[in-house]
Amino acid sequence: MSGLLDGKIRLVMMRFCFSNMDIVPTCLKQRPLSIKTGDEKGRLYLPPVQWASGLSFLPDLDQLDYTLADAFFQVTYTPHQAAIVRYDFPLKEECEISPKTQAELPECHKSLRRLLGLSLWRIRVFVNPFFYDDVLVENQFTLSVNLEGRVPMFGKHMVRRVDWEKDVTGKKIGVEPVEVRPRWFLRIEDGEACFKQAS
Repeated sequence: MSGLLDGKIRLVMMRFCFSNMDIVPTCLKQRPLSIKTGDEKGRLYLPPVQWASGLSFLPDLDQLDYTLADAFFQVTYTPHQAAIVRYDFPLKEECEISPKTQAELPECHKSLRRLLGLSLWRIRVFVNPFFYDDVLVENQFTLSVNLEGRVPMFGKHMVRRVDWEKDVTGKKIGVEPVEVRPRWFLRIEDGEACFKQAS
């Protein structure tokens, strides 16, 4: 069966939040905050981990027949200005994409790979209710992958950065800064999202 959790996950959202507006992909269009952002009455599925990469999650989604169908950003003030950047992956069999959107998706996909390939994140995953045309669908869910606490992996001339590793509360770990490399990878195994520790 296609999909996560025996096909009960109808939509996978990758939801970034960061304060540096300069890194909002220019190919994305802004939408008002009235659009659902993916935090509606969900339950925590995977607790947060630091210095995590979501890049390997993309081919895993593809293997389970999810496809990128929409991407946009919103601006929030809570209380400081921040960007919410969202990429939506419904199941391919349920996906209807207009020709105009289809033409824009390759650049959107490229921007997503750039966000995931150049930085590490604090990642946590929620299982939320699934709505179709604003109507709740029973026993169907949305998987919300929330990526925050951006840590760039590279500096000038693509030289790998050195930084303090921190826990999920922001407390420094270790005795000195270390090279910024993934400590965790978000993956899909046996139809479920999971974190795999870097070797």
